[in-house]
Amino acid sequence: MSKTSKDADRFIFLLSAAIVTSAACAPAQSAASPLAEPAKMHVRVYDYAQVPPKVLAKAEGQAEMIFRQAGVEVTWENSAPPKDASKGKPVSSHPADSAGIDLRIVGHFESTTRVLRYDAMGFAVPPDTVTISLEWADKLASLGIAEEYQVLGAAMAHEIGHLFLGPNSHSALGIMRAGWNEDDLKRASQAGLMFTADQARRIRADVGRRQDPKRTASASTLAK
Repeated sequence: MSKTSKDADRFIFLLSAAIVTSAACAPAQSAASPLAEPAKMHVRVYDYAQVPPKVLAKAEGQAEMIFRQAGVEVTWENSAPPKDASKGKPVSSHPADSAGIDLRIVGHFESTTRVLRYDAMGFAVPPDTVTISLEWADKLASLGIAEEYQVLGAAMAHEIGHLFLGPNSHSALGIMRAGWNEDDLKRASQAGLMFTADQARRIRADVGRRQDPKRTASASTLAK
């Protein structure tokens, strides 16, 4: 056998060995493993305050952008509200592949309430309902730092955030601050008032858990 032939055989042997070694060291993957499902949330909006449609649409877009930054896809459904804001649940269910949230926008909160602070932007009732005060959003917007839709959208994201982070989840930074100052409003006007990285991670995890249990169980079974 010539030297050239020997060198060629040696090269083929070394190449084959490298391929086998790489395959052995690579992490095991299953062809049947499904791609990770995105975290999806479906928000049904009941507008008791009769927010102008353009303002409401832009506020929803603002909140959607905030959640997208946190890794959550949001779809909106604007529904005619029941006559009594304290009663009534939707007849139709939320989409099975999304975590369902009911969001109510009211004109103002009664001053006689013993539950809310006088300056409360809204409140969250676990596991799936939030209420926002349009009066509160308008007061902050009147300062001229952020527009009404920017304040309202940020308030939506803040209160929905409580449903996934818990009632005692105010933080020193970001959108989950308990009281917003001029700097926070400026960030809201510049699309910079967001969830922290840890909050975003926790929200994604809980949204995922709330998505259709049957689908989640099926995906877990296939992944094994």
